[in-house]
Amino acid sequence: MSESITISKNVVSKPALLLAYSESNNTSSIEETDTHWVLSGPKEQDSGFSNQFFRLCMEKEVQLALEESMASLREMLYRKAFEPISKRN
Repeated sequence: MSESITISKNVVSKPALLLAYSESNNTSSIEETDTHWVLSGPKEQDSGFSNQFFRLCMEKEVQLALEESMASLREMLYRKAFEPISKRN
């Protein structure tokens, strides 16, 4: 027997969902509708499947947001590190 959870696409992006899915041991399938993700996992006594998976999705959303926000800073630092000394102020 399995447990299903539905998560709105407004809450979790596809990249975050796929990252969470790749790290999850309990998720057996993902179905996509126009507005939601429907995930299935084992239904076990006190498994906490839905809470664990949702928390993992939120962690991945934060990780992706941080990586995106740091990209321009990282690029600027790399450029600065490798520009010729004569161009530096």
